[in-house]
Amino acid sequence: MIKILKLLNPQPPIAGLEISDLSLRYFIVKAGQPKIYSVKLEPGVVVEGKLQNKEAFLKALLNLRAQITKKTKQKLFVILNISASNVYSQIFDLPKVAEDNLEEAVQLNLQMISPINISEAYYDCQKVGESKEKNKIEIAGAFIYRNIIDDFSEMFLKANFVIVAVEFVPLAITRLVKELALNFDKQASYILFHISSDGLNFLIIRNDNLYFNYFTSWRSLKGEKRYISPEEFRTVVIDETKKILSFYNRNWADPIRSFLIFAQGLSAEIKEITTKDLSLEVQEVAFKKFSKLEYVWFPVLGSSLRGLIDRSEDNIISLASTGTEEEFKRQLFITFVHLWQKIVFSFLAFIIATISAADIFLFARVNMLQQNKALITTYNQEELNRLQTQAKEFNKNLVLLKKARSEAPSWSSLFLKIKTIAAQDNIEILKLVIESDQKTIGINARATDEKKAAGFKQRLINEVQFKEVSMPLSNIQPVSENLINFYISFKLN
Repeated sequence: MIKILKLLNPQPPIAGLEISDLSLRYFIVKAGQPKIYSVKLEPGVVVEGKLQNKEAFLKALLNLRAQITKKTKQKLFVILNISASNVYSQIFDLPKVAEDNLEEAVQLNLQMISPINISEAYYDCQKVGESKEKNKIEIAGAFIYRNIIDDFSEMFLKANFVIVAVEFVPLAITRLVKELALNFDKQASYILFHISSDGLNFLIIRNDNLYFNYFTSWRSLKGEKRYISPEEFRTVVIDETKKILSFYNRNWADPIRSFLIFAQGLSAEIKEITTKDLSLEVQEVAFKKFSKLEYVWFPVLGSSLRGLIDRSEDNIISLASTGTEEEFKRQLFITFVHLWQKIVFSFLAFIIATISAADIFLFARVNMLQQNKALITTYNQEELNRLQTQAKEFNKNLVLLKKARSEAPSWSSLFLKIKTIAAQDNIEILKLVIESDQKTIGINARATDEKKAAGFKQRLINEVQFKEVSMPLSNIQPVSENLINFYISFKLN
């Protein structure tokens, strides 16, 4: 049944889109081949993962979109990949007995461990493992300030992108390594060192999952200087690696398999540092596929791999707002409606054409029989009468069918009218339900305040096409300081 539903409403293609301080990168796999597009950002547009210049960012985003498609109205679905510089992540344990009420226990723990005010944060979690010895479940949580995501989301909405999920670079790299890296043991533990244009990422990967990440930006390393010397870089790598090793040894007993290097151009230097000064087994990351791809594209490739996962099966951390998930579902619904609208209209056209052809054929048949009636001497009169009766019954049914079709309400014009009325009060239609009597319509909607909702109700009352307009006060629910959800129903005259 699920497979049939997926065929009826297929998931749209979802790409990876990475935002760094220097550029935007878009990656999608089509027919097994990568399609890549990028745009450089002006200095100061994004600084340490935070949007500073909305106008310049939107201009760059529209430039990127123009490279991808010339269809300005087409929605582009993306997994957004952001820098880890503003993301706080942490692992915590829950006893196995909490599984019966896991969601409530997880939410409580996330609120307790959050390093920022939970009301100002977007946060999410995922199960990463189980400790059988301690009889506990291991949960990874991540947090980010809402305004950072909201600033980016506003620009993507204006550029006609739909954000499906928001993740940070270490999550994408972990997925990339575990799915495409050569000689990667999913049961082993690794420390991965990644160098990007934004800074240095240290990852702890255990049981096929990201357990911890630590990010240091180039800006924090350089200070007021324009560059960092080789000696300073060497010191940073040694000091930060020692911190990660100390953290790992305090929390886990199983040994580290190897130190993975993901740093094109500096792999030899880092390998020499970690081998000589830290006595670590070092392994440079190599991939089974896309080996000719430039190094800078690998993080966003990791996000594009997430786009291949069915949405119902994606339980990975996403730092997007809940409204993002609703927008994705809304776009899927619109796509579904448009698809089936075409199918239904085509089917009706086929039925009408078939009936019309049969009607012409039967009328010609009857006329021919009537013209040749005088020549028929042995023809069974009873059979002729039966055919005439069938023809009359068929014509009667055809008239009824045409009448029913002409009397059916024009839903498309009705929906457009409701949408136009709602737009006058900035009302967002969340859900529209047509009852089985095809006369009663219910609407779940969102407004900035109760006054706007009341205005919407009055506009519906003023329309002669509607009657019995009702908006129960008990169904008005505040969503935030400036948003309410409400329910309104009415009947068609």
